[in-house]
Amino acid sequence: MSQKRVTITDVARIAGVSVSTASVVINNKDKYVAPRLRQKVLDAVQELNYQPNLVARSLKVKETRTIGLILTNITSPVTPASVRLVQRFAREQGFDTLLAVSEEDLNLEINIVENMLSKRVDGLILCPADSRSVEHLRYAASLIPVVAIERPVAGMCSVVTDNTAISYQAAAHLVAHGRRRIGVIHMPLQGSNTRQRIEGYRRALMEGNCLEPGLFFETDYVGSSAFDLACRLVQQHHVDAILATSQSIAMGAVKACKQLGANIPHQVAIFGYDDVPWMELTTPTVSTTQQPIARIAQRACEILFAALSSAPPPPHMEVIPSHLVLRNSCGCP
Repeated sequence: MSQKRVTITDVARIAGVSVSTASVVINNKDKYVAPRLRQKVLDAVQELNYQPNLVARSLKVKETRTIGLILTNITSPVTPASVRLVQRFAREQGFDTLLAVSEEDLNLEINIVENMLSKRVDGLILCPADSRSVEHLRYAASLIPVVAIERPVAGMCSVVTDNTAISYQAAAHLVAHGRRRIGVIHMPLQGSNTRQRIEGYRRALMEGNCLEPGLFFETDYVGSSAFDLACRLVQQHHVDAILATSQSIAMGAVKACKQLGANIPHQVAIFGYDDVPWMELTTPTVSTTQQPIARIAQRACEILFAALSSAPPPPHMEVIPSHLVLRNSCGCP
């Protein structure tokens, strides 16, 4: 038979005080309670091993001291840094973090948001699966503070980076190295950051008079077909460079060139996205775009907890610059 849950009424009875007195002591609001009575309550809490009913407390004070964190891809090596930072920031504020992954699936994201709202999270940080279909996010933002990261949501606080500008710089860098048949392997276009990266590539290639739309290939968000697509670009289309919109795609491109015996960078230059450890360990080392992942997560936390502790800030978008990391795979010494 299950043991009866100890209640605050039991604590008050053992301590010989009223329930209201026991409540103010347990909730650290006991500045006007006599030290003798306060100690009686604390002794009763210890004797009974009393654990406050946090669910009941959340219904009363309308908070659970929990925030939600929704990311699109848990397999990316850059994800753990964001998770650790958000969890640490929240923990320092006395909050727990509820983590979920949408896998770039809008319907799954909608269900996750609804589930988190039902669990009464106090705020939400998320990378939207599709920043154009956001009615569920607008509804959530009408109830609790919500901050979008990586992909902006109109009319909502967002912390992003300059995907178009930095992608333009990466493609222009390859053009400056004399590359003219430049292939692109990208993630699905539903993510606004992917569309922005492609926009940057296209503009730089167009200015370099070497834009060939037939050399743009799409894979899934984890880069499952990146190896095969890179092989096709090298063998059938004879590209002299490949731009990748993620680190997993860059890995597939490097693997394809090595297996085909295509020398990197002399025959095929490669420019990746996101700076992860393997890029410095492979030969040649991989040039890439480094996103300010930690800074984005930090600012998102600062904005969210400012909104939780005071009046929410007006909707705005903060842009934190990315930068190029030039190594050997692009042709740099």
